[in-house]
Amino acid sequence: MTPVVTTAGTVYFSNPWRRLCAFDSSRGTFLWGGPIQSSLYSSPVLDEQGIIHLCDGLYLYAMEPPTNTAPPAKSPWPMWRANSQHTGRVQ
Repeated sequence: MTPVVTTAGTVYFSNPWRRLCAFDSSRGTFLWGGPIQSSLYSSPVLDEQGIIHLCDGLYLYAMEPPTNTAPPAKSPWPMWRANSQHTGRVQ
């Protein structure tokens, strides 16, 4: 699964063990981890308001992070398939 990077330098990623995690990329420190009701098999998606969207194959979750809500990083490829629409096109 591909992580998501925000403008604040936070990296979000899901793993198949019912958990969403956040790391501070500038300091290399763990920020928080939160349990999800079932295993996650998709990469997280971050919208322009900083809300994280996850899917476990049955349910769609929308979560506001507990720390520094920020939009996707200003880079050509901040998340899987480049953007929240997953167009796979670099702007």
